[in-house]
Amino acid sequence: MRPYTPTTDDATPGTVDFVIKVYPTGRVTPALDSLKIGDCILAKGPKGRFTYKPNMAEEIGLVAGGTGITPMFAVAMAALRKKSKSDRSSEEGEDKTRFSLVFANVTEDDILIRDKLEALARGNPERFKVHYVLNEPPKEGSWNGSVGFVTKEILAKHLPAPGSKTLVLRCGPGPMNKAVGAALEELGYSKEMTFEF
Repeated sequence: MRPYTPTTDDATPGTVDFVIKVYPTGRVTPALDSLKIGDCILAKGPKGRFTYKPNMAEEIGLVAGGTGITPMFAVAMAALRKKSKSDRSSEEGEDKTRFSLVFANVTEDDILIRDKLEALARGNPERFKVHYVLNEPPKEGSWNGSVGFVTKEILAKHLPAPGSKTLVLRCGPGPMNKAVGAALEELGYSKEMTFEF
């Protein structure tokens, strides 16, 4: 059993989409990859410790590594989905939360759902920004993102500053989560300002 985060939201009834990277040595992904259209799997959910609420913070920083992008995308999509006035409760009002995403991968080809992320950024230029970090940038052409690991300097430059109306969410491989957690602490983010998926 493995947890996966849907990339469809509550506004898409009757279907659910997942982004799943197949690892040849994985315990579950090779079995999922071998399924044919019409095959069935057992699933349960939803499950999780984080629930996004409109305007729960003025600014939310998102730090993702590899497949850790899926919960970040789900949160951003829930916030940035255009809702009709009848779809919003009177207390909720219009969601004005701004998001800054730092997304780390090994190579440019590893960047999952890049087209969807960039469409969110184009459609919400004042509310959603993306910064990519690659361990191995392309040898040819120009790379506009950062190179290497996610550092304290990258986080300071591309995330909202620590404050009572700021939240930083992170999801990625264990070593990256640990390093990012330590860097956030050094930058002055309190435990209440951060959440690890």
